[in-house]
Amino acid sequence: SEYTAEKLRELNSADPEKIKVLPNCLDPYLEIPSTFSKPDNLLKRYQLTSDQPILFTLARLLSNSIYKGYDLIIESLPELIKTYPNIRFLLAGKAGNSEKLRLEKLVTSLNLNQYVIFTGYIPDAELSDHFRLADIFVMPSNKEGFGIVFIEAAASGCKIIGGNQDGSRQALLDGKLGTLIHPGKKEDLLNAIIINLENQRSESSSKAIQTLCLKHFNYKQYFNQIQSLLLNNALLPNRKRNLEQQH
Repeated sequence: SEYTAEKLRELNSADPEKIKVLPNCLDPYLEIPSTFSKPDNLLKRYQLTSDQPILFTLARLLSNSIYKGYDLIIESLPELIKTYPNIRFLLAGKAGNSEKLRLEKLVTSLNLNQYVIFTGYIPDAELSDHFRLADIFVMPSNKEGFGIVFIEAAASGCKIIGGNQDGSRQALLDGKLGTLIHPGKKEDLLNAIIINLENQRSESSSKAIQTLCLKHFNYKQYFNQIQSLLLNNALLPNRKRNLEQQH
């Protein structure tokens, strides 16, 4: 992302002329859903109903991953519950023991045990279904290099809220693919969640998100960009040298 490129220039005094930004792409084997209803098997697994507002975050839950903003989401729930008393927050991802214990204590201290669901590791085959289960994928990070999980969520038609201070901006196309907020401001997060929940998702809105994502982050486009970069910066100089030798 441009954010990563800027950090590279700042920390290593890298020559800007030698840095080329290639945004990530979707895994070509990622399941792309054709419908966007909440999967019955996951509703049953997590004891949810189809009309419950569901927030979803997928991340490695480690002590150095707090920058992803899941603490802020948890701390926002007491206020959200006033408007959405049956809201649920699914926090997914493999967790380190100390971080899981810390998060469980935070949830308990706020009396949120019935509102926060720790799903644990989610296999790749279930990713798309979990994105379809969610009303909003939320990850207000402040140090994300790009955030490929954002485009995976968008490919499943999920609404997204991300931070505006890091690589999330490029993943979310500067706000075209989701809502960008200041990652350190709880009020901004609350407002973004409420606005997105008020504007309920539909098949057409989910399809529009998916279509925009596939247009910008498909594998073929990424492949062509890399091929062009290699041809222009590796093969062409060799050809130039060959031509010079011939003359």
